[in-house]
Amino acid sequence: MLAIDHFFKYFKLDFARTPDQLRAVQRARYDVYVREFGFENPADCPDGLERDSFDPQSLHCMAVYLGDNRAKQHADGDTVAGCVRVVLPTLKDPDGLMPLETYCQESLEPDNPKHPQRTARDSLCEISRLAAHPEFRRRPREDETRIGALPDKIELPSEEEMRTYPLVSMAMICASPAVALLVGRPNMFIMVETWLARLLKRMGIPLEQIGEPTDYHGTRTAYYIRAEGIVEGFNQDMRQLYDRVEATLRNNLARDDLGAMIRAGDHPMGREMKENS
Repeated sequence: MLAIDHFFKYFKLDFARTPDQLRAVQRARYDVYVREFGFENPADCPDGLERDSFDPQSLHCMAVYLGDNRAKQHADGDTVAGCVRVVLPTLKDPDGLMPLETYCQESLEPDNPKHPQRTARDSLCEISRLAAHPEFRRRPREDETRIGALPDKIELPSEEEMRTYPLVSMAMICASPAVALLVGRPNMFIMVETWLARLLKRMGIPLEQIGEPTDYHGTRTAYYIRAEGIVEGFNQDMRQLYDRVEATLRNNLARDDLGAMIRAGDHPMGREMKENS
């Protein structure tokens, strides 16, 4: 059995479709962004959930733990081992902005041809909140960053389950272009720290800088990425993982016609959240 097969034995990929599932994602984000790395003030998250106003207009991809290790199972809902969100700025408001436009507009280069304001709004998205939960990082230096240390090749040494944990963050990286392409949003934008930009470039991901470094939960810089370019830059191991991730998410989007509703500008998760707010 290949390493990728083992990964899908212990984890399932899906979208947060219900308020409970979204809370499970936000709970995992809290553990990473608030408790572990202190990017957010705990006082702003009294219920132990990390969330913001962009959650209702996003697709939230999650890796849910399927193993039987009770120490890792969450007593209240799904155990989210990894997550990433794809913010769709035109989902509810044709003039809506992405997070990097809202909070970091002054750092963007106004004359850059890849500036988001020079891109068709219904073709763009922002990737954010990429994280692997600390409970699922078990390699050297895994505790140094919120997505763990990524191996150059997919390996599966001895202890079967634990050795699949590095694939959590890799699967979330693969999910980002997969979701963007599946919903017709190939023009991707991200705000990342220097270390992560370097790591992504080493992985063959063609980042194009579109702004100056700015202080936004630490020093971060805005980049543009064409989703197809990410897939083309993957090495053989990553491409095999991407193909499995893409096929899984494609099937998940087909359920309940979720993909069609997103293309039509309506996302049931966002609608339900707004109605309950």
